[in-house]
Amino acid sequence: MRKKLGTILLIAALALAMLAGLRFATAHPRPDKPYLTSDRPLVMAHRGAGLAPENTLVAFQKALDLGADVLELDVHATKDGEIVVIHDETVDRTTDGRGAVKDFTLEELKRLDAGYHFTPDGGVTYPYRGRGITI
Repeated sequence: MRKKLGTILLIAALALAMLAGLRFATAHPRPDKPYLTSDRPLVMAHRGAGLAPENTLVAFQKALDLGADVLELDVHATKDGEIVVIHDETVDRTTDGRGAVKDFTLEELKRLDAGYHFTPDGGVTYPYRGRGITI
């Protein structure tokens, strides 16, 4: 008899908790989410859309100029604890430097050329090389 009463009380408590949760969920409507209710696609620029050296201010500005709604980016921490926007764990592929991001200070990273390897035409031209594009 005691076991049956305990089970009934447990079920009643769970039912009350569920009802309270439903009441709270319906009493507080969710904020408007235009990216879910818009009649047009959400445009996301991955690393800045690929039209300029990735994860740079130039790339992000080009993406916004083209109408991107969201800028996707990657971050890493530097040797001195600063956060920088760069995809890879190393600077090798995207700059004229070599080594792990975590082994550079912010000031050292700012001296690297983030436009060095960018080429829109398979290596024929490097339009951002030496133009002051930084991490």
